[in-house]
Amino acid sequence: MTAVKLQKFLGTAPKTSPELLPDNGAQIAKNAKIYSGDLIPYPQPVIVDNLGKTGEIRTLYGIRNPDPNVDEIVFIGWDSIVDIATPAADDFEDRKFYYTGDGAPKVSTFDLATSGGKPYPTTAYDLGLPLPTIKPTATPSDFTPVSTSTVTRDASGNVTLALRETHNLKDGALARVSGFTKLDGTYGRSGTTITVTINDHGISVGDSVFLRFTSGGATTNQYTVTEATTNTFKCTDSVSSFIGSSNTVELDMSSFNITTEATIIDPATISYFSPGFSLAERAITDGKVDLGGQIQARSYIYTWFTPWLEESINSEPSDAIFIKEGQIVTITNLPTAPPAGDNFVRGIRLYRTLAGTTDADFFRLSTLWYPNNVTSSVRTGGVSTITFEYPHSRIVGDRFRLSGMTEGSYNGEHEIASVVDSHTITFDQTGVSDSPALTDSGTFYYDVAESLEDTPRYWGFGGDYSFTDDFSFRSVTGVLPSENYEAPPADLQGLVLLQNNILAGFVGNDVYFSEPGQYHAWPAAYKRSFDSNIVAILPNSGNIIILTEDYPYLISGNDPAVFTQTRLTGRYPCVSRQSVSFTSVGAVYASHDGLILVSATTPQLLTRIFHSSESWNESVDPTTLVGTTFKDKYFASYDTGSLVLEEFVDRQRASIIDCDASFTAAWYDSIDNDLYYVADETGSVYRWDDDTQPAQTMQWRSKTFITKDYVNLGAARVIADYNGSVGSSVWGALDENWDASEEKWNTNDPITFKLFLNGEANDVASTSPYFTTTCSNDSIFRLPAGFKTDTMCVEIESSVRVRAIHLGPTPTSLKGL
Repeated sequence: MTAVKLQKFLGTAPKTSPELLPDNGAQIAKNAKIYSGDLIPYPQPVIVDNLGKTGEIRTLYGIRNPDPNVDEIVFIGWDSIVDIATPAADDFEDRKFYYTGDGAPKVSTFDLATSGGKPYPTTAYDLGLPLPTIKPTATPSDFTPVSTSTVTRDASGNVTLALRETHNLKDGALARVSGFTKLDGTYGRSGTTITVTINDHGISVGDSVFLRFTSGGATTNQYTVTEATTNTFKCTDSVSSFIGSSNTVELDMSSFNITTEATIIDPATISYFSPGFSLAERAITDGKVDLGGQIQARSYIYTWFTPWLEESINSEPSDAIFIKEGQIVTITNLPTAPPAGDNFVRGIRLYRTLAGTTDADFFRLSTLWYPNNVTSSVRTGGVSTITFEYPHSRIVGDRFRLSGMTEGSYNGEHEIASVVDSHTITFDQTGVSDSPALTDSGTFYYDVAESLEDTPRYWGFGGDYSFTDDFSFRSVTGVLPSENYEAPPADLQGLVLLQNNILAGFVGNDVYFSEPGQYHAWPAAYKRSFDSNIVAILPNSGNIIILTEDYPYLISGNDPAVFTQTRLTGRYPCVSRQSVSFTSVGAVYASHDGLILVSATTPQLLTRIFHSSESWNESVDPTTLVGTTFKDKYFASYDTGSLVLEEFVDRQRASIIDCDASFTAAWYDSIDNDLYYVADETGSVYRWDDDTQPAQTMQWRSKTFITKDYVNLGAARVIADYNGSVGSSVWGALDENWDASEEKWNTNDPITFKLFLNGEANDVASTSPYFTTTCSNDSIFRLPAGFKTDTMCVEIESSVRVRAIHLGPTPTSLKGL
């Protein structure tokens, strides 16, 4: 046998017979990194935390403290398979995460999840919002027509009406003005010129007036004013004669009667546009202002609403009322508190129908927030700071009312001066003495008036949860978006984030999808069904792979309303949802025949080159596989061990490394590039492959070498990083003393070398080497004399880096390697 140099070490390929492996292939490869071609021991795992719970942990997840000044990861563990998704969101500071597998689908944040002691999470909300169960009641108020007091019209046709009572109209309301008939005056005619006398009339040259002559014989007609003074104006008749100046005439006022949009000047004055002659202000009490337009049916609904801008399906509509636009309506029988259960509902949104739209259209009237609990207060230098139990959802300039505060000077109406954060605001209280920081128990009430120009209305104050709809129809905007926003199924599993910010999950053989960007809303119309039960869902290059208990499927499209589905070739069922992990070249999962790679639209048997279906199932129970990806390696644990799939991107060097470490759940931290796992029932969290830790002992057993003739393998050498240095050999001295020397050349050594012969060399389970020695440097050492064999393999156990193994019949034979 010529000398052999073992380097560029590979892992195992269990489907290949030991003697048919490549020279650098292994029968056993454990706890070793082989990316460089050398054997590098993995560091020992190190405990970094404890979950505060015992028992088998099936899911591990780490959440980071959103405070940029705090570098903290808090670990959460579940005893069930939980799938977590973290969609993009504007409110990144909340760090919302969504998950299924722990009862009903849920959503939580760092603060909620860590709001109590371990184990975490301590608080979460149900992902779906409850269905509103209360039917609102709408009661209209009669609108009483208001009489006019004075009227004015300018040259542009803008009419101003002063009324004798408050009109209760909103800006833009459709008003019907009536009751204007005539204005009495006198006239005379000289030739064709008619001179009309009406004191302070305000009429201008060029105005068109309709004159009705009730005496004197002038022609009733439409005239254009040719001259005007303060009390008189002139126009030209079609006939000529002389008539005295005491005859009577009526100036027609019917052009003031109109149904039009009113502009509100104050509670007792309106204006509107009605072309006609100009008129100076004068007292006219016969005019009336009433609501215009047609009688219409109107209904009201409400939805639940959260500070995260989530909105539920709507309630049952109120019984229809038949009114004109502008009539005041009081809505009662609204819920006076958020619904029971684990939800983040903090208010309602009120909607109503509008004239001229379809019966199905409801438009948003107002968002009504429930009173918020005050948790703390402090006042310094005339600036009061209040913190609330729930997000306040307010902006600078909003009005509010405080009641029940420990320090009574806080109570009353205020205006927000600044927003500190989502739970804290300030307002000015100049001239009031400072107040110390207090743990408070007051109540914050929200203003629900239409605008800041209106008198504030504080919803819920004094226990009044009715709502007065006197809003202008112009303020009623935005069509109800949530008519089909159903909650996700309570038993939803396998949550995953898809493109376009769509969440997906499954129940049995059905896949459900959220509304894009609306993670609480799962319309039933988006459901897709498959032939077999679903195991996992994978986003894949803009498409979606559905792994089932039979064939995988592809879903294509960007909108769940128009998704299409196709069955893929390759009958590779997924046998373990926990085995699914994403790598740089696609998703990997466990099947009956090995690990499957889904990188495009056709699944590939990733382990084909080193595992057959038989060897795969002999080595691993794939149904127990728990997989993760780390440093471009697929790391998986199963019922009796764990493995690392090395270099699977480069198929020429792909192979398997076994590991002593096993785990039931793992989590990868992409920010710090750390992998954490739980391995036992103590709740301990371990960090894997931490280079600051001591090395593990790695084991590597070579292929079985078969020689043509029986040989005596006499010399060996292990090149390794012994204490960080590499030794050298004195070849001449070795040759001269080799046969006579019986001493062990190495003592107290970090590397154990073993030689297996004959049948032991072919038995991967053998623990009976023919020869064992230890090495503390890379000097050549002798092997036992007196044996000959044609079947052999070697093994090393080491906690330092091994770069090569040399084998030969004599020391000299190793010199040229």
